[in-house]
Amino acid sequence: MYHNIEVRRMSRIMRNALILSLLLPLISCVKVPKVPLAYEYPKLTQSKGTLVAVFANILDKRTNLQLDESISPSVVSEFATVASRETLSTGHFQEVRELTETPDTTTLGDVDILIQLSLNNVSIEVPKHGSETGAMWVGTVILGPLGAAMASSGKTDVIGHAQIGVKISDLRSGQIHQKQFEGQALKKVPAMWMDTNATRSSVAGMAIKAVLQDYIAFLGTIIGAEQ
Repeated sequence: MYHNIEVRRMSRIMRNALILSLLLPLISCVKVPKVPLAYEYPKLTQSKGTLVAVFANILDKRTNLQLDESISPSVVSEFATVASRETLSTGHFQEVRELTETPDTTTLGDVDILIQLSLNNVSIEVPKHGSETGAMWVGTVILGPLGAAMASSGKTDVIGHAQIGVKISDLRSGQIHQKQFEGQALKKVPAMWMDTNATRSSVAGMAIKAVLQDYIAFLGTIIGAEQ
């Protein structure tokens, strides 16, 4: 009897392994829709500021472009939107414009502040990705879908990294201020969600939020010094 039970168990394992080997190529071919950047936008209130700022085109200096496969329409365009919104929310400005051509300080007219940002890095890291994936694979082979669900129910760390370069030209005084900021965010999610576009979007948004908070503080010191 024990022999029969063992044979049935091995048959189930072999069947699950065969099903998994057939499904993996199909799953890898499925195109998952992109999602917008998940970002906690600041509240916009009636601004009492009198300054006018201009945003130059974001300079994309990233070497890791993997998140462009997850974020819609693109990481750079989403970053430009949130950076502009964060700047306007400071209350220093009555207007924040976007510049589409190469900035020329001699033709900016009534502009007080020229802001030039470079996006140097936005990336996602899952430190235990290999071990979590392996556990889900083993669970699926031994117990089928139930095993996969049990193996992937525990939470794992997903880390977001962001780095930006900031160049602020104060056209009132003629001074130029430059600095780089790095930010990091950590989110614990069920292992089954660690590779989803929603998770990547959320963690990337948190990391970008961290660097933009540093940028806003830096901008505030420049504005305050001239007022």
